Amino acid sequence: MFLNEYSKWLASDALTKDEKGELELIKDDEREIESRFSSLISFGTAGIRSVYQMGTARFNRFTLGLAACSYCSVLKEKNPSPSVVIGFDCRRGSFELSRHAASVFAACGVRVRLFRHMRPTPQLSFAVKYYCADGGLNITASHNSFEYGGCKFYAEGGIQIPDSAADIIRLKMEQSDIFSVPSCDFDEALKNGDIVYIDEDFDKIFQEEELKYSAKISCPDLSEVRVAYTPLHGVGGFAVPSVLQKAGVKNLFSEPLQSVPDGDFTYAKDPNPENEGCYSLVKSLAEEQKADIVLATDPDCDRIGVMALSKEGEYVFLSGNQTGYIMLTYIIQSLKRKNSMPENPFAVSTVVSGRLAEKIARKEGVRHIKTFTGFKNIARAVSDDTENCVFAFEEAFGYLPHTLCLDKDGVGAALLMVKIAAECKAEGRFVTDCLEEIYDKYGRSFEGAINIYIDGADWAEKSKKVMTSLRRAVPSSVAGQAVRYFTDFFSGVCLDLEKKYVESLDKKGVDVLSFKLSDGSEIYIRPSGTEPKIKAYILLEGKSDDSLKAQAERIEKDILSLVQQYSEV
Repeated sequence: MFLNEYSKWLASDALTKDEKGELELIKDDEREIESRFSSLISFGTAGIRSVYQMGTARFNRFTLGLAACSYCSVLKEKNPSPSVVIGFDCRRGSFELSRHAASVFAACGVRVRLFRHMRPTPQLSFAVKYYCADGGLNITASHNSFEYGGCKFYAEGGIQIPDSAADIIRLKMEQSDIFSVPSCDFDEALKNGDIVYIDEDFDKIFQEEELKYSAKISCPDLSEVRVAYTPLHGVGGFAVPSVLQKAGVKNLFSEPLQSVPDGDFTYAKDPNPENEGCYSLVKSLAEEQKADIVLATDPDCDRIGVMALSKEGEYVFLSGNQTGYIMLTYIIQSLKRKNSMPENPFAVSTVVSGRLAEKIARKEGVRHIKTFTGFKNIARAVSDDTENCVFAFEEAFGYLPHTLCLDKDGVGAALLMVKIAAECKAEGRFVTDCLEEIYDKYGRSFEGAINIYIDGADWAEKSKKVMTSLRRAVPSSVAGQAVRYFTDFFSGVCLDLEKKYVESLDKKGVDVLSFKLSDGSEIYIRPSGTEPKIKAYILLEGKSDDSLKAQAERIEKDILSLVQQYSEV
């Protein structure tokens, strides 16, 4: 079957000479052909992502066009003459792909506003809302390495599409011929007004809104704080430095090698701020310039990572949860000082985010909402009541410090962290002191995340096998602690293994499993929708950092063994 599909692509007049040449190179590699053509690219929670290559299972102009055309069906169900906003990041081919997608939309009768230049994801989300568009498309593979390409679809208001829309797109893609996707001449559509550019003037609108929304939280003097920043070759450099300087930052030091947009990520082979290794260059800059805070945004500038100077003179890498705790606490305290707390305040995080967020919120009189993983679930909870939401975050370095847009906002989060660092410096404190104060007041916690990679072209099937095995044979203990509760968020049931009692959940349909141990430790396991890996999250609470880390290591060892065992069955 996959050989027939491979031959179909080679024979198609739709491919250019170079595209056919790429496929000719693998003609004697049946395993590679199977990897590229044995299935259609997986449509995840809000888009597609894969290695940027020719093939039905890869991200390229054909699979992008198929997804965009399929999304038109969703848009036209609500509006016979819909409009979309299209943005793109620094990745290889993103510029050309954004124009190809615009041509597909225009040919399908959808009006297009297209960013002329690469810009951050939160700016795309804001633009969908600002222009009252029916939807949006962002060409990005987020924090993945240079081999990857992808895109995310947005609904009205700038929020990622709901599951119902994703299901329709997925079905339409499966039912359609990939070489029969309509398209039009880009220049002609531009001339006719079916495609309209969004120019640099919109940068000022977006950045001024960022400043205005942030000012509702606090307005400290930023003239003394020293900031080191890297966009990791991404689009953050088009917004973060400008916003910080407009807010009053006088001492901003951008890492020069990584400030150049570069889809090959020449000086940042792992452009993911979740990984401490990508901070080496900007950390050296911070040490040289005696920075108080170090910031790194991922290639599309929706995620942000932080290193903070400690009183010992060292730069401490903060986890996604730790940064979230600091931001949440600061926002609550600032709003209370200004007497501007909304009437019914609430904060949002996910089931796999640190439990301390809920403790902080509740102790401060703020309602806490817990959602399934995926920032679109967070954003949907926020969108239900934007006036009362004070903060939302996920452990994977995604933060929504205000409701200017409804997706992760690395620009707004950068400004918030700089304000926190500035106030700490003015008071003779350090950002790391904030974390210790939080632990002293609300309790000590430890959170860890494990990425367990699955080998082979059949990684998706192996991941399913692991999840099925964990459901059928729930481990009786992990790291020497009995499993007290087992929760399956797909079927919507929670099993009390001690009392043999089953409880139904309010929500279901998400492929996530949780195990609560007798000592209170929690483990969440889920497959990645776009990468060959299974993710495990460890959430612990206790009094000693050393004991928490030791328990986390024991849990990690057992989880790795379980996943390996089940993936090989």
